[in-house]
Amino acid sequence: MTYQNAIITEPNEFKTPFNWAGVSFLLFMIGIPAIPAVFIVALVVIGSGIESPLSEMINARYFDMPLVIICHGISGIVFFLTMPFQFSPKLRQAKPRYHKINGYFAFISACVMAASGVWMHHVFSPNEFGARYVSLVIVAITICMTFVIAVKYAIKKDVKQHLRWVYFAAAASLAVVSPLFLEIIAMLMGNVGAELMHDYGRLIGLVLNFQIAHWLFKKNNS
Repeated sequence: MTYQNAIITEPNEFKTPFNWAGVSFLLFMIGIPAIPAVFIVALVVIGSGIESPLSEMINARYFDMPLVIICHGISGIVFFLTMPFQFSPKLRQAKPRYHKINGYFAFISACVMAASGVWMHHVFSPNEFGARYVSLVIVAITICMTFVIAVKYAIKKDVKQHLRWVYFAAAASLAVVSPLFLEIIAMLMGNVGAELMHDYGRLIGLVLNFQIAHWLFKKNNS
């Protein structure tokens, strides 16, 4: 790199933000289920024969069907370690190869996580196919579809549409977490709408998250 080129490029590199606020928020939200998954997967891999107080804190049936737990847990952990950093403009610009590879890991882990979530329901709640199950399936399909569309636009090198659908993919993924906060609000209000939240919390979270994602995308890319 010549001195002249350095003068031209370095200011742009400094101006490109890392977006710590967005990355940190996603690390926090995805970490709510992902961090406990580290311990659950570790305990399931070790097996039920190991005496530990922590083993008593998880569902004993997990030890009978370890594959589904390991599949769902590991995919969730990989998603936690990859997806948040896709929202760093600085990383996208400075390390495009990292962004691409990291994105594929986020895509695969998200789809595996969504599919194994439905699988878990069939394994541990085989007789429950009401509104809560339907909500789970809809959210799982939405997660997979939004990520597939985001990857499709990445392959086409349509950066704006790719970014738009990455926002929606993140919103869909967080639809399984945001109901926790909605349930807390319902509890503080005297359990108003508690049954509704139990059955349709994921769908409500999905709709709200999509609205927020749409607003954030327009705000950050106008």
